[in-house]
Amino acid sequence: MVNMRPDEKIENPKETSLTASYRRGVYTGWIMGALSKLKQRQKDAQPTHRGRFLPSEPEQSTSLRNSRWQEIVLPIAWAMRQGLGDFEPDLVLRGVVFWAGLQNKCGSFPQYCQRDSDFAATAFSSYATAAALNESALDWKLMMDQSDHLQVEKCMTLAGHWLSKNNEMVYTNQQMASALALLEISVCVDNSKFAFTSKQKLTELCANNKLIFFMEKKGFDIGYSTLTVEMMARYFLRTEDIECKEMILETVAHYLKFLEERDLSLIFSRGSRGTRWAIPGGFEVFITHLNAGRRIFGEIFSSQDVRHLPDVRHIHTDLCRLCFACDHAVIDLALPIENNRNVEYSIIEGKTKPARFCWIRKFGLHRFRRAFQWIRSACR
Repeated sequence: MVNMRPDEKIENPKETSLTASYRRGVYTGWIMGALSKLKQRQKDAQPTHRGRFLPSEPEQSTSLRNSRWQEIVLPIAWAMRQGLGDFEPDLVLRGVVFWAGLQNKCGSFPQYCQRDSDFAATAFSSYATAAALNESALDWKLMMDQSDHLQVEKCMTLAGHWLSKNNEMVYTNQQMASALALLEISVCVDNSKFAFTSKQKLTELCANNKLIFFMEKKGFDIGYSTLTVEMMARYFLRTEDIECKEMILETVAHYLKFLEERDLSLIFSRGSRGTRWAIPGGFEVFITHLNAGRRIFGEIFSSQDVRHLPDVRHIHTDLCRLCFACDHAVIDLALPIENNRNVEYSIIEGKTKPARFCWIRKFGLHRFRRAFQWIRSACR
């Protein structure tokens, strides 16, 4: 691993192409730069705020309730496993307990405001916290107080039941996140029913996306489709179900072929959600298992942004992506380094925007999107 300052460029004269070690160095430099900011904020925080991963000091006094900021427990667990960062041993557990305290009675989690029942926040934060607890270095059931242990276990079970009963039909990446979260929760609380529901979601998603390639808001989008593929990679590595593995490989093979036939300049910033970034973790996994996608991933890594949204509001979630990519960068790419754009990673401040539709968020916007989609279909 390469420990770098966040503003330091990668300059290794021994590397002449986008090798796996070069990419790991890039990822690690970004990760350590972000974690150093986080560690300083936790050090400066009041004792009662440790484990509460708000993005900036002014947020400490607000009533904003965003469970997604707690996703950083997964990168912290990763750093502890790697022997990086010198974090307090119980910081992950504190973060998970705080996350559990944000849960709504129905089992969902907020992203913007009190009683916000947000599908994405529930899916992504449930996966990250369950995965952090499942890290082999953490025996959370022994390390936690009995009351905290029971609270977290109950919280995970409630989240699993909520995700089992709810679906997101417009944003494919969120639906895939719910399948992945259910699989991870099933391991965390030892409940096979969640794994069964997870497989159902995955099966439906793969069946619907072999030809339309991970639709986001009625169209293709490079950024969020690569996020879906990354979560498929996590699922592929986590599950022991051979049928699930084969479904994922077939679906991703279609996706990579689709990308290989496209001009990058025509798919970045012009998709249904206008993204200008790509998530690298899925490529890092599947170019190994499928022996496909090397050219397109090399071009993406060289010419596009693989960081997502590098400001203080998003480093909590982005670090999950970068740690996963770093772990699985093992294949060398042929493109020369001198053609690499080498995006500057400077973590900037970002102001949290007030949520829209607060009055209906407690009912779940995914339900309204689904109803609207059904009405549109019925009127055709």
